[in-house]
Amino acid sequence: MSDGPLGRYPYQVMGVALLGTYLTAINTTVLGVALPSISHGLGATGDGADWIINSYLMALAVSMPLTGWLAERLGRRGAFTGAMATFAIGAVVSAAAPDLSTLLVGRALQGLGGGPLVPLAVSMIYELFPVEKRGTVLGIWGVAVAAAPAVGPPLGGWLVTYASWRWIFAGLGVAGTVGFLVGRALLRNLVAPKRVPLDVRGWLAISTATVTLVILARQARTWGLTATPTLILAALLVVSTVVFVRGALRHPSPVLDVRVFRERTFTVTMAIMAIFSTGQYARLNFLPVELQVVRGMSALDVGLLMAPAALAVALAMPLGGRLSDRFGPRIPVTAGLTILATSMAGISLLQTDTPPVFVMLLLVAQGFGSGLCFSPVQVTAMAAVHSRLSDHAAAMTQLNRQAAAAVGTAVMAALLIGQVGAVAPVVETPADALAAQAGFNLVFQVAAAILGVAALSALLLPGRTGQRALQALRSAEHEDFLASLPDPAE
Repeated sequence: MSDGPLGRYPYQVMGVALLGTYLTAINTTVLGVALPSISHGLGATGDGADWIINSYLMALAVSMPLTGWLAERLGRRGAFTGAMATFAIGAVVSAAAPDLSTLLVGRALQGLGGGPLVPLAVSMIYELFPVEKRGTVLGIWGVAVAAAPAVGPPLGGWLVTYASWRWIFAGLGVAGTVGFLVGRALLRNLVAPKRVPLDVRGWLAISTATVTLVILARQARTWGLTATPTLILAALLVVSTVVFVRGALRHPSPVLDVRVFRERTFTVTMAIMAIFSTGQYARLNFLPVELQVVRGMSALDVGLLMAPAALAVALAMPLGGRLSDRFGPRIPVTAGLTILATSMAGISLLQTDTPPVFVMLLLVAQGFGSGLCFSPVQVTAMAAVHSRLSDHAAAMTQLNRQAAAAVGTAVMAALLIGQVGAVAPVVETPADALAAQAGFNLVFQVAAAILGVAALSALLLPGRTGQRALQALRSAEHEDFLASLPDPAE
C-alpha cells in the first residue's frame, strides 16, 4: 500500500502507534475487574485501593507535558521507544511487588512511560496522513483502541480467576518489550533531533498544579473545605497555575503552548473531553467493583458482561467519523453524549436484583455513545490549531483527558468512600448490599449529570461549514510539511 511521497511509512507508523496506544488503554481497562483481588492480596484497606489507579493517572499527568520537548530533543523514534521501555519496566516492578508501596512505584513508572505514548501516536498519525484521510485513519485507530475495553475486562477476569493478578502486569511487561523492539525497528526520525532547552519551570509548575488538583479532589472532603491543608493546597494550585500560564506565554519554547486555547473550537473540545473522560472512568473503575461486591459476581463474569460495550464502541466509531466528515462534529458528538448521559442515568437506577442482561444493554448503549464521540472530538481538536503546534495540541488533549480522569476518579472515590466507607466495601448482609448499591448509584447519578452538561456544550462545535474551513487551512499546512521532509525510501 503506497500513499504519496512517504510511501508505506505512514501505515508502518500507524501500526506502531496502535501498539503503544493499545497498551496504555488496556492497562486501565484490565485492572477494573482485578482491583478487589489486588487490594485483598496486598492488604490495601479503606481508600488505599484507589491509589492503584490514581498513582498511574497522576504520573501520566506529569510526563505528558514533556511530549513535545522529548519529540524535539530525542526525535519521535527515541521519545516513543524510551517511553515504551519505561512502561515495560514499571509493569515488571508491579508484577513482582511484595506490598502496596512497591506496586504504587511500579504503577507510577508505567504512568511516566505511558504519558507520552498516546500524544506521540496521535501527532504522528495526524501529520503523516493527508487531511481528507485523517478522520478515517483516526477512526481505524479508535476501533483498534476500542478492542482494549473488549479484551481487558475478560482477560483480567480470567487471569484473576484462574491465575493471579500479577500475570496482568507480567503480560504488560512482555507486550511493552515487544513494542520497544518494534519501535526501534520501524520508526524513523524524519526530522533530526535538536537541542531544545527544557522549560523546567513550566514543567514543574504544570506538574505541581495537576498533582495538587488530584490531591485536593481526593482529600478535601476528608479534611474539610476550610481546613488548613485544604487551603494551603488550594493556594499552591492557584500559584502554580498562574506561574505556568505566565511562563508559557513568555517562554520561547514552552513545555505546553497555552496559545492553543485562543482557538474557540479547541477550547470547547477540551471541555467536552474532560467531562467525557470523567464519566467514562466512573463506569470503567466503579461499575466492575459494584458488580463484584454487591452482586457477588466473579471477575471473569464481570469482564464478559462488559465486553459487548467495547464492541459497540468499535461499531459506532466509523459511523461517528463519517457523520463528522459529512455534517461536522456537532451532530455525532451531541448525539453520542446524549446517549451516554441517558444510559448512565439508567446505570444509576440499578438495584441488587436487576437482571444482568439489562446491565449489559445499558453498557452497550454507553459503548455506542462513546464511539460516536471519540473520533470527531479528537480530529476537531487537532484541526483547530496550526500544524506546527500538533505535538502541543496532542499532549494537551491527552493531558486533559487523563487529568480529568484522575480528578474525576478521585472525586467519585471520595464520594463513594463518604457513603460506604471504602471503594470496595465489605458486603456480608442484605442490608450491606443495599447500602453499597445506594453509594454506587450516587456516583453514577453525578456522572450522568456532568455528561448531560457535555451534551449541551457539544452544540457549540462546528457544523458542516465550519469543518470545511478548518480542513482547508490544515490541508495547505500538510502540503508544506511534506515538502520539508526527506523521502524515507531514499
